[in-house]
Amino acid sequence: MKVIRLMCLFLMFPVPAIAEEVSIAVNANWAPFTVKYEGHTKGLLVDLLNAIIVERMGYSIRYSPVPWKRAQLQVKSGRSDIMLTYPSDERLTYSERSENVVFALEERAFVKTGSRAEQVLREGTSVEKMKAFRVCVILGDNWATGFFKKHNIPYHLAGTTDNCVRMLAADHMDVFVQSATAGLSTIHKTALEDKITMLPHIYSSVPFALLVSRKSPHKAEFLSRFDETVSAMKNDGSYDKLIDKLRRAAR
Repeated sequence: MKVIRLMCLFLMFPVPAIAEEVSIAVNANWAPFTVKYEGHTKGLLVDLLNAIIVERMGYSIRYSPVPWKRAQLQVKSGRSDIMLTYPSDERLTYSERSENVVFALEERAFVKTGSRAEQVLREGTSVEKMKAFRVCVILGDNWATGFFKKHNIPYHLAGTTDNCVRMLAADHMDVFVQSATAGLSTIHKTALEDKITMLPHIYSSVPFALLVSRKSPHKAEFLSRFDETVSAMKNDGSYDKLIDKLRRAAR
């Protein structure tokens, strides 16, 4: 009789299904987009992925916040399923991308306030003018390295956004092209608002797609569901509202 009662209880109160888990590799030090802080993974892109994959699709996420080079290697090897980034040709050799662009970075130039670089680069949008200045690029920023190589502009590599911003303020670098959101957040965090200026011209809008490792068991079905979900959000207007909310919160 006890067994029958227990069976009845299970039927009345079924055990909730365990959400299927996907693993996502992220840059551990790319505030305000992804950052490891006090043992937790936070940031604008983390909130965006949670809103889509957890709240809308019903999956759970296990984040792996590591240095960016290692994050890419984890997806390449299949140790992590997913990353959200620019779909470069090299990355697409070991991953498949979402049809939807999930996020776009507005690339703008940051300079020291009152510097010659500010005066010259404010006058026009010619990339060629940057050849006269020392350009700072973050290690692992494939878009930026490709952009400056395309225009034959020498650049210096730095480990983080903080490094580039501080070098501008100290006159060790002249120009830093970076996402407007990331640059403004870093300037605020480092208390350099009075020393660093963001110029108005947008040099590029860099598309970020969801990249799923070719070795991931989630590859085909997950990407299809993800694109359907994002398309539905864009059609009903909830995607634009979410992006606007997250951008404002990040600054």
